Amino acid sequence: MPSKRFQFLAVAALAAASQIGCLATPVREVPPSSPHRAFRLEPVLRGLAGKEAIDCGSATQDGDRTPIDDCVINAFRSHRPFFATYEDTAREIEDVLEANGFVGRPDGVVYFYRYGFAPYHSQDPEESFSLRKCSGARVVTGSSGARALACW
Repeated sequence: MPSKRFQFLAVAALAAASQIGCLATPVREVPPSSPHRAFRLEPVLRGLAGKEAIDCGSATQDGDRTPIDDCVINAFRSHRPFFATYEDTAREIEDVLEANGFVGRPDGVVYFYRYGFAPYHSQDPEESFSLRKCSGARVVTGSSGARALACW
């Protein structure tokens, strides 16, 4: 039986998918085996992006994002489905976990998502997942020369 947390994410993803006109494909739960799977979002993101989607992995927001950004850009430019996660390590409260990222679907539509998990806070919702359609996803180059996908 899937965990309560996985069930919440699956329901949240299905609810978001119904609002954006897509249906998340059920996928099996995969235990975390690398840092980007620590949030256990991979089954939900793959369900939104499709079973053939490229898992571009994860990076901390203050770490080296280059391999993740390159994967996202290559998938986006080649019109392949993908997903990637950027973990927020600059949080003020240690037991609040946050992440955001991109989901690119097979039809070329790109979504930006935010995820939050505060298991020990009675004032905060235990978990949140939001998904919004990018109205103008494109590759941008920063002043340092680093390239990344941007979403409006």
